[in-house]
Amino acid sequence: MNDRDLELADQCTAQEFSDCTGFSETFDKAKFADLIRADEREACAKVCETGVDYEHPTVKGHIMENFGHSRLLAKAIRARGDK
Repeated sequence: MNDRDLELADQCTAQEFSDCTGFSETFDKAKFADLIRADEREACAKVCETGVDYEHPTVKGHIMENFGHSRLLAKAIRARGDK
């Protein structure tokens, strides 16, 4: 796991106190999975947003703006978390 994954895992770990056993840790696997998916969606959306220029296949040798496609893709990726 990378440092970011460890940070997310920390957010899913809780310490509980019991009179019988003292402190124990619980780990919420479902919450961790949700956080990992959200983090990956955001990483993918950022990749789309940074792809600002590309070479248009019908205009050889000219760099054209992407007409907002990358922003639309980033928005669609982020919206998958709202479902």
